[in-house]
Amino acid sequence: MTADFQTNTSVIPRNVQWGFWLTPYAQAITGSPVSVGITTARVSGNLINSPYTLQAHSDLPSDYNFHGSMTYYQYIGQSGGGYLQPGDVINFYWTIDGAKGNGWADLMCQVP
Repeated sequence: MTADFQTNTSVIPRNVQWGFWLTPYAQAITGSPVSVGITTARVSGNLINSPYTLQAHSDLPSDYNFHGSMTYYQYIGQSGGGYLQPGDVINFYWTIDGAKGNGWADLMCQVP
């Protein structure tokens, strides 16, 4: 799999954007249809609602982009949330569920 992540630092509040592609090798392992999503997400250690729920697709082209962005987040199990701020640490745990096989990816980054 291949992933691109970027943070827009020219605006306040910050925002993070991603593009997530399954390589031909990963597609051969997972098969089709496949569902990709962020099943666990945290901002600075606090659990948040997923900014990218499972997205199911069949007959994927090799360049399909599972893409999204996040600016605002909401905590799970407590009131509040907020906008991304410089210094926030983001953790995304991705799951990839396919007809033939499954996988996962874990991302951690700090907002500049």
